[in-house]
Amino acid sequence: MNPHGLASLDLVQRFLASQVLSIVPNEIRSDLRAAIKILNEASVELNVLYPTLLEESRELLRLSIELQATTEIKLSHIEQEKLSALDNAFKNGFASLTDLLRFRDELNRLVTSQMALLQAADHPNNRAWLERFYGLLGTHASARLGWQSVF
Repeated sequence: MNPHGLASLDLVQRFLASQVLSIVPNEIRSDLRAAIKILNEASVELNVLYPTLLEESRELLRLSIELQATTEIKLSHIEQEKLSALDNAFKNGFASLTDLLRFRDELNRLVTSQMALLQAADHPNNRAWLERFYGLLGTHASARLGWQSVF
């Protein structure tokens, strides 16, 4: 996230709290407080979202590539090409949070395909792979509890 964007968000939040809140009618004051709270939470989330998504994506991508390289579970040819393209895209970096979010959506689709293949195939090692994927996703979700807001 652009630091100037976060500063602008903070300025809007502080303006609403210091200049507007005291002059709005009582009937809508709680709505304005809720809006100020949402702005604060959005600022917190945007501040940590990019580095968090980058690290989570790196871990999921590496696990996905490792699965393709070391097991009989194979994505379709098109999906394998997409995985290779995602690996290259990750190495090249992302110009914006929007680009990283698009990347993550694509990666999530491939990981979902791999997990479905693991669940469908009858092989003793598949359970261990599924545990690795679910464990990693659980770790990611747990790490977000400290900062990700549910309003």
